Amino acid sequence: MKIMTKEEARARLKKQIKAEYGTEKSFAVAMGWQRQKASYLVNGHYVPNVREVNQIAAALRMDMGELLNALLAVGE
Repeated sequence: MKIMTKEEARARLKKQIKAEYGTEKSFAVAMGWQRQKASYLVNGHYVPNVREVNQIAAALRMDMGELLNALLAVGE
């Protein structure tokens, strides 16, 4: 698996959120979050806990490895 740059990781997360929910706000609502928390996640200002990572992977229909790769790259 290719390691993503921070920009590629942000773009990947945004693309998947848009594909599944249309907007970060809709994704946040589905997760039971405030909109800002979804924005912080995408921009690397929020690190989810293990339970949240599992919920995000399911919500975005992403492979766990791909999601972790994106989250680690975004957070650098």
